[in-house]
Amino acid sequence: MWIFALAGLFFLPAFSALAAPASYESAFQATFRDPGSLDKAFAFVKEATAAGDREGAIAALERMLILSPDQPHVRLQLARLYGELKSYEQAKSYAQSVLTSNAAEDVKQEARAFLASTSTREPGHTLSGSLGSSLGYQSNANSATKASAVDTSAGSVDVPSTSRGRADLVSVSSLLLVHNWRPEGAESWTWQTALGVLASEQARVSGSTFRYADVTSGPRIDLSDRAGVPATLWIYAATTQMLLSSHPYLSAAGGGGVLTVNPVRGTIVEFAGDARQNTYHDSSIATTAQARTGDTATFRGGLKQRAFGEIDVLAGAFISRIGARQPEFAHSDVGGFAGLTFPFAGLPGLASSPWRVTATVSRTVAAYHAPDATVDPLIKRLDRVWTLNSALNVPLTDKLAGFVNVSRVSNTSNVNLYRYQATTASAGAVLSF
Repeated sequence: MWIFALAGLFFLPAFSALAAPASYESAFQATFRDPGSLDKAFAFVKEATAAGDREGAIAALERMLILSPDQPHVRLQLARLYGELKSYEQAKSYAQSVLTSNAAEDVKQEARAFLASTSTREPGHTLSGSLGSSLGYQSNANSATKASAVDTSAGSVDVPSTSRGRADLVSVSSLLLVHNWRPEGAESWTWQTALGVLASEQARVSGSTFRYADVTSGPRIDLSDRAGVPATLWIYAATTQMLLSSHPYLSAAGGGGVLTVNPVRGTIVEFAGDARQNTYHDSSIATTAQARTGDTATFRGGLKQRAFGEIDVLAGAFISRIGARQPEFAHSDVGGFAGLTFPFAGLPGLASSPWRVTATVSRTVAAYHAPDATVDPLIKRLDRVWTLNSALNVPLTDKLAGFVNVSRVSNTSNVNLYRYQATTASAGAVLSF
């Protein structure tokens, strides 16, 4: 029986070869003459995929699995091709078989990502999300100077003890819900709505305790067919609410877009833009908050590039403008970051998958539009911030992961009152569903 299966899988591409480029036909003839060569079969799959002959590529890949079943990369490629043909059950079957194989962790991560994206391609509704919690220590919870007095253009000024930087313990809880709806007949887009909720509790610094909720909603469009490579565009409207120590602090509304492109395997490029109208509310905690009301706009770009082995390089840059009613609160920012992320074996028996370390360094420069007369009437504030961050992710099960995060922030502002340094260390867990 397997001989007939091989014959059917092998000769199926021959019909497409009649209208394909010469390189396609050459690759087909090469694998026809040497059906046991996996290298020649791979070459044909590449030509068939480039020529748009997905059925031919699938036939060749499935023939390769008959000859050599233990090939997770082949199974993942089959999952993608069946997904492009909208045969989602077959696609999910191949992707799930990667997860039960001896594939490298990065291949399994690609399979998990594919399964997550495939679930949103079928008509109907899907809901996913995560629930997180952490406990940490902050050496400077209110991001303020610890000096008792600072120099200004008018001389030395005392800093009240209540306004100086203070250490504190902080607990953070988070919830993320993502709903995707694909209408019947919608083959290249879904409607995605995301809800993010964050709550931070300080033990001593009450002014830093906040509640934050953000809702984004809009169409996520698959541009892969037009771009020739995996690509998506998400266009969204957004609204944000924030409470500071139980008092209304910020209401915002706006929108933006995110373009994600996977030009070659191992490379992810992302561009994003976001614009909001921010309305701040005065309270006993923030008595001059309304002065910060204004428009904001941010544009950013990022890159994740497989460098060597299983090490990925991270890089990005952004530019933003923060408007305000009073110009001393308005500022223009530019910045960038670079980093690495990589997996390693970790401690035996303590995790279901390899542990992962991510380390980044970022630089932000914020130029304020006017001096703050209450601080230093002659100097426009210029903040220069370095941030070092390292994170350890420990998968405990397929759905549960623990993490440890350590960061260091240093602001060398030209206004002495705003100079500060802070170290934060936290540990927690995230449950995905």
